[in-house]
Amino acid sequence: MNKRETVFVTGASGLVGSHLVMLLLEKGYHVLALVRSENHKTLYSKFSKWYNKPSDYFDQIEWVKGSFSDIDIIIETLKKVTTVFHCGAKVSFHPRDAKELYVNNLKATRDLISLCVELGVKNFIYTSSTAAIGEDFYSEKGINETAEWKKEKHTTNYSVSKHLAELEVWRGMEEGLNVGIINPSVIIGPGLWGKSSTSLIQMIANGITFYTLGSNGFVDVRNVTEALVKVHEQKKYGHRYLVVSENLIFRDLFNLIADSLTVKRPSIYANKFLSAIGWRVIRFIELFTQKRGHLTKETAKSGHVLKKYDNSKAQRELNIGFIPVADSVKHSSDCYLSETS
Repeated sequence: MNKRETVFVTGASGLVGSHLVMLLLEKGYHVLALVRSENHKTLYSKFSKWYNKPSDYFDQIEWVKGSFSDIDIIIETLKKVTTVFHCGAKVSFHPRDAKELYVNNLKATRDLISLCVELGVKNFIYTSSTAAIGEDFYSEKGINETAEWKKEKHTTNYSVSKHLAELEVWRGMEEGLNVGIINPSVIIGPGLWGKSSTSLIQMIANGITFYTLGSNGFVDVRNVTEALVKVHEQKKYGHRYLVVSENLIFRDLFNLIADSLTVKRPSIYANKFLSAIGWRVIRFIELFTQKRGHLTKETAKSGHVLKKYDNSKAQRELNIGFIPVADSVKHSSDCYLSETS
């Protein structure tokens, strides 16, 4: 791999995309980064402090201002690169966002794959999600990459959009692209607070009092970006990898975050009945305030589901040394406190 390879990163102001850009710079790549707004200026200025980078460290990035709908901009960018890291996506479990999930996750991926094939881009590395993995348990270690995805009554719109987007990536492979997919669980890391999974830190810092006893997988954003680059550099094309550090009960994760922030731990167990009341109350409030709450019908239900994922394939084939969740939480909390204290 040519260390000055030119690559294109979508979603460069998001949690994964921004950390990926930083890793690619460290490894000597020439990075073209897609951003839709000026949010990246604030984010990357924080990166300089969080990771002790000189103020001009990110000046070498070639910013691409636009969105997936700006086809001419995307085409001109793709003509310059050999590899695309597709991190841009919409993460939402709100029922009002079903159409936006389709546009940002499925349609954008479909169009990008088609353009890459047409323009001769060689490699396409896709950031998917555990939401696109089936929920059947294939081993004692938990759900693995072979679990068959099925649409069930409880399946979220986000899950559908990521599953269908993956099908487009595999279609690209059939048409000649080298493709790889990683499926991270809930991602922990510093970013634009209140966006996606960074809201966990902010919610507990603000004194959330409720917890649930469901479980999920969690992973450090630095492991996610490590996996993306290793798939490309080790040419692990034609594969998908579950990128999960640990499986934890939500209560235990909330306690880790609260302790790192030195705030009171959530102390009230929100059982299924209380959760059902909660999301309905928030939906009612939304009708009058037009402000989004963090609790939806989908997130309320997921808080009580026990999910466990098997990361052995990523450990074995990508040789990833997963960062303990406690260390990830402390790193994110320290970054948050450095801004707010």
